[in-house]
Amino acid sequence: MLKRVLNRVKQRYNVSAAETDYQDKWQRTVIELVSAAADYTAAEAEIHRAVSFMESFPEWEPVASRLERL
Repeated sequence: MLKRVLNRVKQRYNVSAAETDYQDKWQRTVIELVSAAADYTAAEAEIHRAVSFMESFPEWEPVASRLERL
């Protein structure tokens, strides 16, 4: 399920997505999304759309999220 959702996110939105922690745990993971754009507003909007899409799956329960600008 996780790989399928990550592939859909990458195809639908201008983001890179990867599982970056807890690969050996069955019910826990850390997913990182990265977006690059000409300005922060566009990149953040794309990230928010991708996160909303991922949260639409009832099998998932988001615990925390954090947004960083580089």
